Amino acid sequence: MSGEDAPRSPRAAVLTASEKQYRMVGAWIAGCRFVAVDFSGTLFEKANGHAAEFVDVDLRNAEFRGACLSDASFVRCDLSGARFCGADVRGARLLACQGLTLELADQLQERGAKISEFC
Repeated sequence: MSGEDAPRSPRAAVLTASEKQYRMVGAWIAGCRFVAVDFSGTLFEKANGHAAEFVDVDLRNAEFRGACLSDASFVRCDLSGARFCGADVRGARLLACQGLTLELADQLQERGAKISEFC
């Protein structure tokens, strides 16, 4: 079996760096669950992430410009430098996320997000 035909290990990353290419523009990730994925620096512009779950995900410097994140969950994620300009965050839940500034937390709450236990 060649390297290309070999099955992926069940412990393999969901997306490799070359697969994600730091661009998820317009991606349909509604209802998807991401656990321990490196999405640092990823552009999620206009992505549909309604009810998506991000658990222990590295989202440092990610950009969610114009993304739909209504009812999405962010649990123990690193949001250092993440930007949510124009994102729909109504009903989104952020639990125990690090790197969230007070200013960004206030902006997200004003737009309908629920934040608890942030570091």
